[in-house]
Amino acid sequence: MGAPPATPDEDRRRALYQDGKAAIKAMHWVDAKTALEQAWAISPSYDVALLLAQAELNLSHYAESARLLAYYFRNVSAKESEKTYANAKKGFEIAKAKVSTVRVTAPAGAEVWVDGGLAGVAPLDGEVFVNPGKRTFELRRGALKSGQELEAVAGQEQAVSFSLADAPVGPAAKPPSAEASVSAGLPEPPTSPAPGERRDTAERSVVPVILGGATTLVALGVGIGFRVAAGSSHDDFVRLQKKNGAIGCTSGSASPSDCAAQRDAVDSENRQRPVSTTAFVVAGVAAVGTAVYWFWPRGAAPGSAAHTSRLHVSGGVTPAGSGLWLSGSF
Repeated sequence: MGAPPATPDEDRRRALYQDGKAAIKAMHWVDAKTALEQAWAISPSYDVALLLAQAELNLSHYAESARLLAYYFRNVSAKESEKTYANAKKGFEIAKAKVSTVRVTAPAGAEVWVDGGLAGVAPLDGEVFVNPGKRTFELRRGALKSGQELEAVAGQEQAVSFSLADAPVGPAAKPPSAEASVSAGLPEPPTSPAPGERRDTAERSVVPVILGGATTLVALGVGIGFRVAAGSSHDDFVRLQKKNGAIGCTSGSASPSDCAAQRDAVDSENRQRPVSTTAFVVAGVAAVGTAVYWFWPRGAAPGSAAHTSRLHVSGGVTPAGSGLWLSGSF
């Protein structure tokens, strides 16, 4: 009997993996990270971890690279080539030299949080890798919480140990009432007019429409401008990466000034892309808000023929920007 056919998710994961692999070969590290993170979200695997770790390493995201490589070593296939395995070891050594390797000891079943992000449930699969500086470790189990701060040092192995025995007990969160869960944040439903009462049939003001349209255009302009700037920074990074080599900056063989310029290009792109995406989202929200205001059903006098407007809005944000679709009948 042959192997079962691949699911749509598996087909997409494979396609994203190939996209990331091609971007790695072209040294387009941001593009590789974007594709491989999506593949990882569908299904984590050692092969995706290895490529994603390489992208993170070349973007100077050392803690993320070390975490992914640790996953790779725990799950790698016995059929992996010796050369690939050896290269992964070298990359792991480079990443670990830039971060602190922290072994966390905690009661089984408790959640371990680092700097506000969930690291896992104790006992953890392995060490936690954090960037140098002051880091906050927190243990959570039900209403019990315990926290510690650690001054992380690059290239060192450190330890954090937790016990919930003396942890302060915080007040249990009050569950929201059924009424709050239904009505919170929602507008009051319209009331039916009393007999003989007329609803307001005045035309809508065009001022909010003008303001909404202007906001949409300005936000689009900002989004496009920052997206173009991010592309320019990416081009500078690729040029410097080719000049410095894949590990030139980490091994010390490249010029310090070129390495600084390469890091600046990465930082610039990482700042510009989120601003661009946020601006596109603002433009989408402004467009939706304007459309909803203008096309929302108006009140009608009793006895008059009613025509209900229907507006369907859907949208989303992707690494390439934001999308907005409107359809309906008016």
